[in-house]
Amino acid sequence: MEHGGRAASELGFVLPDGRDRGKRISFTDETVGSGGDLRSLVFVHGNPESSHIFRDVLRCLRGRELPSVRVITFDHVGFGRSDPASYAMGPHDHAAILSRLLQYLDPVRTTLVVHDW
Repeated sequence: MEHGGRAASELGFVLPDGRDRGKRISFTDETVGSGGDLRSLVFVHGNPESSHIFRDVLRCLRGRELPSVRVITFDHVGFGRSDPASYAMGPHDHAAILSRLLQYLDPVRTTLVVHDW
């Protein structure tokens, strides 16, 4: 997966198996800054939000001189632009899906930025 200098774009990951097989996870993946060793920030929203909550933070990151940072946002199943949930999901369900998404994206030197009410 190419990361260098990529602009923000909305992408999707379809869960290949498990209880949520076939559900599409909406995410964005971009690189801000330049130079240095690539690091990753993964923004995780809480309930009842979506990745939209991080829009101002992302705008600030884009406007700064930073070393290369891969920035990933996503919407949990049942939130934002991801597919709707088909059952009452708990935190362990969302954590398992996040784990699958991170396996797919394979970020390096990752920091999770988590927000919930």
